[in-house]
Amino acid sequence: MVHDMPERYRYHISNEELERRWSAVRAKMTEQDIDCLVINGYDNMLGGYLRWFTDIPLADYPLSVLFHREDEMTFIGHGGVGTRSIAAELARGVGEAPATPMMPTLCYTDRYVPDLMIESIKRRNYRKVGFVALATIPASMYKYLTEELGGVEFVDATELVDYIKAIKSPEEIERIRWSAAVHDKVYAAMPAIFRPDRYEYEITNDIRALGGELGAECIINVSIGTDPNTPVKGVVPWQYRRTKMGDKMFWLIELNGPGGYYSEALRTLVLGEPPKEYVQAADTAAKCLDLIASMMKPGAKCPDLFRANNEYLVAHGYLPEGRLFGHGQGYDMVERPAFVPAETMALAENMYVACHPGAVDGKVVGLACSNFLITKDGCERVTTTPNGLIIC
Repeated sequence: MVHDMPERYRYHISNEELERRWSAVRAKMTEQDIDCLVINGYDNMLGGYLRWFTDIPLADYPLSVLFHREDEMTFIGHGGVGTRSIAAELARGVGEAPATPMMPTLCYTDRYVPDLMIESIKRRNYRKVGFVALATIPASMYKYLTEELGGVEFVDATELVDYIKAIKSPEEIERIRWSAAVHDKVYAAMPAIFRPDRYEYEITNDIRALGGELGAECIINVSIGTDPNTPVKGVVPWQYRRTKMGDKMFWLIELNGPGGYYSEALRTLVLGEPPKEYVQAADTAAKCLDLIASMMKPGAKCPDLFRANNEYLVAHGYLPEGRLFGHGQGYDMVERPAFVPAETMALAENMYVACHPGAVDGKVVGLACSNFLITKDGCERVTTTPNGLIIC
């Protein structure tokens, strides 16, 4: 497929990579006799399924796709009736691209997108349709599709896609390294950005601006906190405290680099001499990360990693993890496999994961976070910023 992309779309994925994805998914659809997949996306942080199929970043309005087994995609987005929902020069692998003036806040437009899907599915006489990532499918879309297509069998096809999406290609691995490098460069500048007598929002703004200058497409999170019980998200407005000597703040920076692939970096920064309990907590988190990294190899099971993390933390006097301390990354900031007891996907070569154990006891917090590429025999630490406290 020959396609010349517009100059402004600098970091688009190659035609060959898109063809690889489509072919792999269509082969699995053929095995399971699925006629098409329904895919929906709302934001760039957790809208990676749609971008993985289309290489189209999400903007302000949701986008939807019917991925046909034996035809080009149907791409549906906001716009005037009778117009295209996407420019032809960006629409690789897309056939029909109807627009519709749907708004999630206007309840009487709830049927606009599913009606277009229903027409497409009926016209092709489909018998089996798969939903991808049910949690991202609006209730109105699910309701109308399943009610109006009574003769169609609906299945959850998420796992079909997840196992293909989790293994990164050589081209994707190159983009992943770019993403990790952006985070490292931002952290290299943090001692100059994190200074006394600055408003927290000024620091956040500097981080976001630097990330953008380095090629980040979407800086979705700059989280800060002065202790483990008072986290402050960088995307909310209450950042009007001034920094001062003695501050101990942890900074979670999550952005996607050129091409849309996420990584993350998390360190504790201290203005002045750090208290010994913070040094100890940071050291514990770093050693816990080293332990988990030694276990990360093809075939490793995520529930085992979760258990090992908690056993190490508890043995050293810290609280067990109650959420997740690691997960895959790609077009989604959090994707499978996740380091939680419920995860059924084992680690495999060329998966890309973030691992971020935390040593927390209710009074102090120590954090370590790095990105890893799973290799044939183990893992490669892609993040170059050292773990431990950063003294500014």
